Amino acid sequence: MSNKQFKTYFFLGTLMVLFGACSDYSKLLKGQDNDLKFKAGKEYYQSQKYDKALYLFEDVLAAWKGQERSEEVYFYYCYTQYGMGNLPAASFHFKSFTEAYFTSKHLIECAFMVAQCEYEMVMPVELDQSQTIKAIEQLQLFINVHPNSNYVDSCNTLIDNLRSQLIEKQYNKAQIYYKTEMYKSAITTFQLVLQDYPSVKNKEEIEYYIVNSSYQLADKSVKRKELERWKKTIERGEIFLSLYGEDSKYASKVKGYVRTANKKIKILNAK
Repeated sequence: MSNKQFKTYFFLGTLMVLFGACSDYSKLLKGQDNDLKFKAGKEYYQSQKYDKALYLFEDVLAAWKGQERSEEVYFYYCYTQYGMGNLPAASFHFKSFTEAYFTSKHLIECAFMVAQCEYEMVMPVELDQSQTIKAIEQLQLFINVHPNSNYVDSCNTLIDNLRSQLIEKQYNKAQIYYKTEMYKSAITTFQLVLQDYPSVKNKEEIEYYIVNSSYQLADKSVKRKELERWKKTIERGEIFLSLYGEDSKYASKVKGYVRTANKKIKILNAK
């Protein structure tokens, strides 16, 4: 047999196998044996052939609606949606499972999966973060409802990840204001980071940027606001030094801002 003939026969053989498999699946889907459909659906699910599993589970769910055995089918159906990456649908169905089968052994797992789906739908830090807030709320709700669950530690870890993302978003926003010389907005946004996330890791750096922005704002200020803004720079600088002292890597710069601010105030008061 020539190489060309071998390739032709191999291609035809593959087509026949595929056609036969499709034909078997089609017969199964059109059939009335729901026990067989459920068994095959689980096998397809285990093989990660979620699209085929989904249609089989849908048929069985419709046939077994209101029956006790529908619980296990719906459990697989929820995970099939998740396996396919249909996160909004998976979240919806996991939640529906907890409402329909509130005595199920899968209840806590499905409740956690609602939060997990919401977590996985979070957008990158440079985009809108409303989903991040929604995911945090869902994770916190799980903790509140199931405080003794084995999933609580995972929820806390996920919440920490999401809060870090919100901090990064807010911090980046403040940096943009700072770099574009919108110092008043920069001060407000840096302060919001500290207010909303008091345990933020780079707190000292943020406090420094507040003092620095205050100095820049005063230095570029209109005459009628100069005195007030230099005084505010001194106040912020002194608070920074009282918090972080001489050991801070920003100490010399902050002391320089305070000295300059004092000199500016003396000049303004002498006029």
